[in-house]
Amino acid sequence: MVICHHEKLFNARYNLAELAAMQNQPQKAVKLYKAALEVYPHSPDCNLKIAENLQKLGRLDDALKYYRKAVALSPKCDRARKALAAALKQVKK
Repeated sequence: MVICHHEKLFNARYNLAELAAMQNQPQKAVKLYKAALEVYPHSPDCNLKIAENLQKLGRLDDALKYYRKAVALSPKCDRARKALAAALKQVKK
């Protein structure tokens, strides 16, 4: 199987973001997920991960933008829809 340069670049950035998130470094994770999005902007999972990490940073309004984009890119993704619904409830409190 041949993996193109863009796919390798996306995977490298995404994996570094995952590592930062696992190490409880949400700010660094957001930066790296956004770098991955530069390569593949239509990644629902990447948008969801950015939203989750922005929410950890207390940036709920910014997170909502990425939750909405994740749902728009993958409307059948239960995880994204539930996360968006929970974030919207938090805003209404």
